[in-house]
Amino acid sequence: MAFEQQYDVVVIGAGHAGVEAGLAAARMGASTLMLTLNLDAVAYMPCNPSVGGPAKASSFARLMLSVVKWLEILIKHTFK
Repeated sequence: MAFEQQYDVVVIGAGHAGVEAGLAAARMGASTLMLTLNLDAVAYMPCNPSVGGPAKASSFARLMLSVVKWLEILIKHTFK
């Protein structure tokens, strides 16, 4: 299989950290490719799964809102 498209940055894994890395690269103007095995798990889990306590649900909800915004920007910049 041959690919003719070239990318400045390739992010392997679309977990929380991968989405942040892809977003940062796209915001800097880099042609960015993100690879994942499961589209249902994009930005699925925070980097630190030991976060807990009563604020966890609120923090997670804010994180997911941010992730949605990041993904919109990433998709806009990646798939022009």
